Amino acid sequence: MNDAHLETLAEIRGFFRAFQWVNHKTNHGFRFQISLAPRNSDIQAAVASHFSDENPTHLSITHVDDWRNLLTKTLIRWLLAYLNDGPAMGRLLDEYKSFSLSLPCFYDDMINPLIEQIESLSPIQSAHTITVKTDEFYACDYTDIVLVASDHLVFLHFHWSD
Repeated sequence: MNDAHLETLAEIRGFFRAFQWVNHKTNHGFRFQISLAPRNSDIQAAVASHFSDENPTHLSITHVDDWRNLLTKTLIRWLLAYLNDGPAMGRLLDEYKSFSLSLPCFYDDMINPLIEQIESLSPIQSAHTITVKTDEFYACDYTDIVLVASDHLVFLHFHWSD
């Protein structure tokens, strides 16, 4: 991994950390992560290795045809989760709809540059969603994605818990 990759990864992690904090101000704990792993021709083995610390009883990988659409929907769902929190839960209220991220027409202005930043790590060739099952607690709700890039694998993890 070169210095440019490290800088880009740090920027994305900072972005995720900011939205993790905003979402954490609701009634749930949020965690958003991105990590890189060496490209392996056996995606199943790479995913198993990545999740080995979770002691999974079952891992399944599902290929997704349109990785950009998957990533867009996932980022909107998780980064802007605070917009779906009930008013009684301490939601950040925007009574006058003057904050651009309260309006769906502005979501792409935030999400598209983030996707371009992720893709700048290495051109994305395919994507897979990952289902993790354990005998222990994993998360109340989660989305795990592995993007297969030309040089490496990009693991994205989003979850909330009580």
